[in-house]
Amino acid sequence: LQQAHMLKVMRSGTSVTPGVTLANDQSSEPLCVSWTGHDGVFARRAANDSAEHPLRMRPLPSMARTEHIHGPVLLVNCWRQYRHRTNPSHLMHGLGSLIAAAVIKDVVPRNITTVLLHQCPAIEHWPLAAAIWKMVRAAALEKQLFTASTRVLTLSPVDRNVSFASVPGRFLCARELFVQKQAGYWLECRQPILTLWRAHLDGWLAAHRLAADKRPTRAVVWQRPEVQEGGASAYWAPRRIVNIDRVIQLFEPPAVVVSASEKMSAVQQVALFRSFGVVISIHGSHLTGLLFAPPHIVAVEVQSVLSDLTFFKNGQCLVRRYVLSVGHTPQHPLTCDISRSRNVIEFERSKEGARSMRCRLKHKNANLVVNATILRRDLGLSCSMCRYRTGAA
Repeated sequence: LQQAHMLKVMRSGTSVTPGVTLANDQSSEPLCVSWTGHDGVFARRAANDSAEHPLRMRPLPSMARTEHIHGPVLLVNCWRQYRHRTNPSHLMHGLGSLIAAAVIKDVVPRNITTVLLHQCPAIEHWPLAAAIWKMVRAAALEKQLFTASTRVLTLSPVDRNVSFASVPGRFLCARELFVQKQAGYWLECRQPILTLWRAHLDGWLAAHRLAADKRPTRAVVWQRPEVQEGGASAYWAPRRIVNIDRVIQLFEPPAVVVSASEKMSAVQQVALFRSFGVVISIHGSHLTGLLFAPPHIVAVEVQSVLSDLTFFKNGQCLVRRYVLSVGHTPQHPLTCDISRSRNVIEFERSKEGARSMRCRLKHKNANLVVNATILRRDLGLSCSMCRYRTGAA
């Protein structure tokens, strides 16, 4: 598994490149970020970085309005989220990197004065996010990354019509700005990081009287609600299993259909992810809930073709077995096509894995008719807790 990595912001201000530290000390010019969560790390002498990334280097406008923060400042990024979004996968891009920063003591200094949650959703009005933050903060305090007085600022736009790429008007600057990038990963797949997360998860479970070592055996099929709330209005949700009755009957006893929403309490959502031994699901951010699941479970993500490996990369670090089941049929024929390779490594190394974003989104968002034969084959018989209906085809 490719390791999550940090950004090194060069003092020359010409680029943001992969690395392990951030070179910006008190003697250098300040680095700045937008108060309203626009793309970019800004510096007076920076040249435009052509990289398509929320933390690319950009020149600070000559008439910029700036406010300065003293002491070591740590910035994490949730990848272009508006303040009222409730996407747990993107949330963990940012908060998960704080767990990594807490562990990697030789990279990020201790006793951070301010944490900047850049392009992250607001935590206080989202029960699950508030629970995750409580665990992350406790881990950061334990490792002395935070102090009791560490400030937390969320820098993200309220207006969904704001372009992340536009040039902002107000900036927050610091001479000691440490930037950590973990796009695509919830937790870096390293044992000290996973151990720290699980220790604080167990503490949270105990505080809410949820069993820390539950070993459920039931199978569930995750079905997204047909209509989801989106701010002030509802919308039809894609990524549903069309023949869900057929999938349910592949198990003995039959699988249970489950779902969740951001309106559920954190305890309800975490308890749900600790209530099954195997889960069948279409691609979706709800799979971030595997962070709370017992490590012995089996998760199966069904796709039409290999179109996104985000949850596979994360899930295989968290559960006993994470299966990408490929070859299922979109409910409505798609006019585009991408690689039909079923080999994950082959897909990653091929040009197919990087091209045709629009086509991949169509495949990701499609409702699927699950092929029962393919699903049974991909599940296999290695999962002792799964009781497959032997007569199902």
